Amino acid sequence: MAVGDKKYKNSQKRKDAFISTFIGFFAFVWIFPILWTVWTSLRPYQDIIENGVFSWPDTLNLFNYFEAFRLMNIMRYLANSFIVAIPGVILTLFFGSLLAFVVIHLNLIYICCCYLPQATCYRCNWFMHRYLRFTSGLVI
Repeated sequence: MAVGDKKYKNSQKRKDAFISTFIGFFAFVWIFPILWTVWTSLRPYQDIIENGVFSWPDTLNLFNYFEAFRLMNIMRYLANSFIVAIPGVILTLFFGSLLAFVVIHLNLIYICCCYLPQATCYRCNWFMHRYLRFTSGLVI
């Protein structure tokens, strides 16, 4: 193994360590508030009032969740969400399947390009000019 290869591997290890540390730090910054919220939600309200938010809890329980379900009628809201989301997903899959069938079997590349974002139209235009011999309205 040459000296250059060792230097490259060592610099690559340093880069990997830096990237892993960077990702780990931001993962911690992202997950900490979520864990803190869950931790605090498991503490009794009276314990938080008496000892403060940053103290170690005496007990952990699910009483706050049961109270939220009882007082806020969360099951009704959850059912409403399912009533909206499930048909929305089914209809999206159904109409997407219909469109996919038309695109594949009728070879409508030109029509599909009209509905794609601008970044992908370049490739579609290249394909149309290269293989389908479409011109820009000028027939030669």
